[in-house]
Amino acid sequence: TMPAQLAEAQRLVRSQRGTMTIEATDGETAIVLGLPLARPKVVLVVDDNPDMLNLYRRFLAGSGYQPSATQSSDEALRIARETRPACVILDVMMPLHDGWELLQILRGDPMTREIPVLVCTVLQQTELARSLGADGFLAKPITQRSLLDAIQRCSASRGPGPAVAAGGVS
Repeated sequence: TMPAQLAEAQRLVRSQRGTMTIEATDGETAIVLGLPLARPKVVLVVDDNPDMLNLYRRFLAGSGYQPSATQSSDEALRIARETRPACVILDVMMPLHDGWELLQILRGDPMTREIPVLVCTVLQQTELARSLGADGFLAKPITQRSLLDAIQRCSASRGPGPAVAAGGVS
């Protein structure tokens, strides 16, 4: 019966922390559902170039990933420990601590060693990135599609068994 089906639908919606209302106006009935949005996954972007940080923000807008950006390796380590991002996107050529040093620090720290790291650089050093513990490699310049695909592969690579490096895209 219809009331039993509506009650079951309302139970399902509530189980997902949503709302369901029935609105009747001018002889028409509408069922209005309100469901919570999935929380975006935090992606920590580490790059000393502010233009690149803005590009990452633009590419990640509306993608289900929320960028947390920094130009500092020290700040990146603090953010990684505090937020446990879904992925770290790491430039290599940076002042003070370069990306290779930060990658080794992230891998050596018990609080960050399981966070997937995607090395994104103009340097064609996929094998070095893999040997130092990166979960993926993406060659600059990047496109929005190549970035989103690489993040998805990189994030999926952490789990049981060894990490698998994602292929680079030029």
